[in-house]
Amino acid sequence: INQFSLSGSLMRVNQLFIVQEKETSVMKLHNNFVFQHACMTPLSILSCSLENMSVSSSAHEIKNALKSAQEATKRLTQLIKSVTKQEQEECFFLISTAISEVVLLFKQKYNCEIAYTSFLPKNIKLFGNKLYFQEVLVCLLNNAYEAHEGSKEAHISFVVKVVSGSLSINIVDFAKGMTPLAQKMALIEGVSYKEKGLGLGLFFTKQTIESQFGGELKISSRLGMGTHVQVVLPIPTPKPYSQTLAQS
Repeated sequence: INQFSLSGSLMRVNQLFIVQEKETSVMKLHNNFVFQHACMTPLSILSCSLENMSVSSSAHEIKNALKSAQEATKRLTQLIKSVTKQEQEECFFLISTAISEVVLLFKQKYNCEIAYTSFLPKNIKLFGNKLYFQEVLVCLLNNAYEAHEGSKEAHISFVVKVVSGSLSINIVDFAKGMTPLAQKMALIEGVSYKEKGLGLGLFFTKQTIESQFGGELKISSRLGMGTHVQVVLPIPTPKPYSQTLAQS
């Protein structure tokens, strides 16, 4: 009986190691995807800015292109540091700062009209991975812009507020909209409505919101009116000082 128990225990330990190895491999792939996706936007801005500087004869346009290139380079530097120094571990970060950085990059990349409105209290923070949070926003804003199919008259509404102790992020594209079936299909891995899409962006976004922040992704859309995407993330309540001392 002891021999069978020992054999069963060893098999169980081996299974646990296999599961842990799989989870580690999945996390490595996930982190790799996040990093690559995060680099795409500043690299695109940097490339366009350098091209604009090479063909423009206007000092004002060259100055703007140089500013965009500098901001993109700054963002790339931050991303590289996040990997080499592991600065993107879970911690508290300012929500308003994280969002402002994304909005700035988005405007530089697409040069479209985005109405960003923030009703956030001053210095409010979120706990988690800042890079993951920003990539969620990048994915959603990219989708909102691409829903206009390259139109220069793209208008996007981006509203952030706190509702019942949770962070509510609302993005409306005012584009062509989707059918109820298309809304459900869009969340499935590998399904894409873009010509060269991989079907990973929205799937990654939903998985990240749920697994990294314990939040929820909601999509509502009507044909001819546009799509409204809402992200709801719980905001952690800081522990009282007395409670912190008691635990230490």
